[in-house]
Amino acid sequence: MGNNVFERGTELELLASLSNISLQISRIHMDKIVTGERPLARVAREAYEEASIPESYTLQHVKSLGVVRYQQKKDNTGKFGCMIQNIYVYGMELDPSMIPTPFDGEVDNFTLLPMKDVRTLVETGKIMPLCAMSFIHNLIYNGAVNDENEAQLPEIQSRLHRKHDLFICPNISSNL
Repeated sequence: MGNNVFERGTELELLASLSNISLQISRIHMDKIVTGERPLARVAREAYEEASIPESYTLQHVKSLGVVRYQQKKDNTGKFGCMIQNIYVYGMELDPSMIPTPFDGEVDNFTLLPMKDVRTLVETGKIMPLCAMSFIHNLIYNGAVNDENEAQLPEIQSRLHRKHDLFICPNISSNL
């Protein structure tokens, strides 16, 4: 199983963190990269900062599960423009004796959620949109969403992995 997914009997469960800041379900890998930092280094740093998982353990056990893409119509400063972003999705199998523990105050606690509950949270909009993208990728990756239980699966996968065209916005701020 990938992406912090655990088997309990016949049910798959996802380890999720409850964010102290947003009080919405979030994921370790949703944080921004420090300038010059590689995605894998970021995952190791965040796993330590948010869950007290040693960086050396993360670097030995983490694996890439793919990339999802999205496009914003505003840049990081709020100005109109185009930002195409990648969300690198990683997974890691934790030793049963390793219990993620909040460390830096960004996460209140960790909980195991059955995949069907994760799907319900996504479908009802209880997960922030950017986090929902990685959760949907996770649900598909682990088989909880498949062509037998989701008629729109090809469209969902296409939207998670689409090639975004670059669009140019004229400088409209002078006209506002």
